[in-house]
Parts: sequence; C-alpha cells; structure tokens
Amino acid sequence: MNNNRRPGFIDPSYGKKGLAEIPAQEPWNSDAYTLQVFPAACAPDGSMAFYGYDPAPGPRPKHGLFTRLNADGRWDSATGHVPVSTGQTGPLPEEVYDFTSMIHAVVDGEASYLTASRVWYVDDPEHLYLHVAVGRYRAEDFKPAVGFGNDGITLPEPPRSTRGDSKPTAIPKLLARINHQERELNAVDYRDTPKLGLVNGTIRVIFGGEHHSVDASKKHTWCALLDAKTGKPVNGLGPEGKDSQYKLSLKDNESTTLYQAEFLSDGGFLLLSSTDEKMYLHRFLPNALPDKTFANGQGYIVLPDGGTNAGMAVKNDRIVISRGGRILPLGQPTELYCYTLAGEKDNNFRCPSLSVEGHSLVLDHLSFDSQGRLVLAGQFYYLEEPWIVSKMQVVRLLSTGELDVTFGNDGYSPGNYYQVGSNGLHLDDQGIRVLTLMPVGFGPFYEQMVKFYS
Repeated sequence: MNNNRRPGFIDPSYGKKGLAEIPAQEPWNSDAYTLQVFPAACAPDGSMAFYGYDPAPGPRPKHGLFTRLNADGRWDSATGHVPVSTGQTGPLPEEVYDFTSMIHAVVDGEASYLTASRVWYVDDPEHLYLHVAVGRYRAEDFKPAVGFGNDGITLPEPPRSTRGDSKPTAIPKLLARINHQERELNAVDYRDTPKLGLVNGTIRVIFGGEHHSVDASKKHTWCALLDAKTGKPVNGLGPEGKDSQYKLSLKDNESTTLYQAEFLSDGGFLLLSSTDEKMYLHRFLPNALPDKTFANGQGYIVLPDGGTNAGMAVKNDRIVISRGGRILPLGQPTELYCYTLAGEKDNNFRCPSLSVEGHSLVLDHLSFDSQGRLVLAGQFYYLEEPWIVSKMQVVRLLSTGELDVTFGNDGYSPGNYYQVGSNGLHLDDQGIRVLTLMPVGFGPFYEQMVKFYS
C-alpha cells in the first residue's frame, strides 16, 4: 500500500488501509464475499448506505438488505443488516423491493433514504405496464418512514392506455411479475434506473415506462411528483399544473436510455439520455415541459455519438458531460463537453480529451468539489494477453478544465491491480470515495469502498 499522503493517493486511515469491504451477513466470510450492492448513497457525514443481497447461490432472495459503512470506513455493526420491511397490505408487484436507485434526503427534519424500483403491472391479457415504485426509509435505522405510503412504499398509478381514454386510472386490477429477468450478480449501474430528487418538500422521480398490447409496444419517459412526507401524488406538472405524472417530450423517445439527471433548485431539471445513434441533454421547466429558452430555443443539445457510458456534473452555471465512449479498439479517450445552464458552450472551461496511451479510458462518474474542481472516476482498459482487463482510475481537473498536476501522478491516481472498476463517486471535504470492485475470478463481485485524499 502506498503511504503517500498527497491528493490522489489512497487514504490508509479509511477502513483497512484505505479499503472498506461491504460485508454480507454471517456466515458469509468478508475475506471472500461481500454484499452484492444494487444502489448506494452517501450521507452528509461521509457515511455510505447500501442496499443489496447476500451472494447466495441460486435464485436471489425476494427481499434485500440495508447496511452502512461509517465515515471512517468501519462497518456500522450496531445497525447491522436490516431487511427491507415487507409489512405492506394488499398485493404488490414482485419487483417492488428491487431498488436500483437511492439518495439521502432530509424530509421535514428527518434524515431519510429515498429508493426507487421499476415494477410491472398487467391490466388484462392484452395490456402490460412498466412503471415505478418509490420508498422512504429513516436514515438512523432503515425502518420505513412513518406515514409514508404503505409501510414505506408508494406506487404511483400507471396510466392506462386503452383506446379512446388516455387519462390516468386506478392501479390495474391484477399485479404480476412479467418478463422479469434475474439480474447477474452485478455492481451498481446508472443506465435506465429511475432518477430521484427532493425539491421543496416534493419528491421528483424520472423513469422509463412501457405499455405493451397485442397491437403495439410503446416506451415513454415520465416525471412523477410525490409529497415527501406521505408519498401521495402532488399536482404541479403539465401545461396547467394539474398533473402529478407527465410524459416527457424527448428526442427519439422510443429508443431512449436514461443516463443522468440533475434537479435544479426551482424544480426544473436537466436530463442526459442516449439513443441508438446520439446523446441528448434536455432541460425541463418545473412543470416538466421543455425549457424553450435552453440552447437558443431548441430545448436540448445534441452531443456526438450515443456511446455506452456517460456522466454529468452541475455546479453553479456550469454543466460538464463526460462521454466514455467504447472500449475497442484500445486507445479510446474520454471526451468532455461543457455548457452553461442556458445551453451555451462554456468557453471558460477547456474541455480536454482525457487519455492514457495505448489504453481505453472510460470516466463516466464525475462531480464538482467545494472548490469547483472536477473529479472523474472510471477505469482504463488494456491488453493483458489474451484478455482485455481494467483498473480503476480517478482524475482531477482544475476549475479551468486543465489537469490538476498536484493530484496523484500529474492528475491521475496511480493504478491498482486490486480495484478493477468505479461504480460510484462521492465527494466531500474529507476526501474522495469510490465504490469499486476486486477481481475474484468467476464468483460474485467483491465490492468495496476506497477513499482517496482530496
């Protein structure tokens, strides 16, 4: 372990020499197995909350577990592993506990974690719907927030799309598990997961929905508005502000993949999405209508090439987007694009093409620190005959967009064979935390948090 205490090097005071395992329940040995993380979230005190599953063979359990690492990287053994509460009344979609999104939020003075999952409904043999479920749990013990939804979970009603009636209706009469594929024991993935935000006491969630019938299949992207204390729908969307759910107007919506979202203080939001051919940055008003003042009246910006990985960071009047591109052929860089909140190119930020000679660099997690510097995390890929393998990579840029040569080795953290990827980036004034993986052959991923000096 490198004991260099400069920015960009691992902080050995965190966890065990800078690394912290995310333990599974006993009798799983944390030296060989960790919790398989679905979403993760960082609290203001630097502690990390996780929701996931024990790495047991066979079908995954129906109900996941919450657990936490304290700010120093030690496991919060006092709270331990908390099974998600299943005390809801009435039938529920089976996927309701498959949380893929989680954020820390303070609701009416209570520190909480908001969660989201995508769920299927069947109305009759001819109509299937993919929609969303939202949960709220107390940060102190992961118990359902009192008064929120049905034992901590609320189910926004999926709009029925029958002929001649496009109005939202009650939840369909039957609930079923439809076309649900077992996920691999994989790490956190941001693509097509619901995007959660809390603005002025209201939860905003953006998610991809689907309607399948014998005649056609339709994909749409929705914004839903919920009361953060109760989980009940709140009107405020649409041209007249009378809707609690509103279908977003996106380019090439049928092939849209949601990448990143940033909620603004007034309730408006930026949405980064990709299609089969292009990537788009849309800006929406608080009522979920396109912001026609953005990008010279267009409401969106087109970025070159859709790619497969992309991140976004927003601070003050600056939006930076990273596009990791593709891995092969080796030698692919990460491209950066910078705009103002008005959708104009920001010429005060020198957008570099970040690369490592002979390697493909994918930096799709990024965030501004309190000093306006940009931190990016991802991995670089290289040839180790006969395989293409990867290492975790963290990079820091100055507020001008230039490499911060005081960080790591000329702006790049040193590569480490024991971390092969970056699946989450969390910054505060105490340091840089990255959710990462260790190589473990063909078994479940061994997941860790690593902390770097900032």
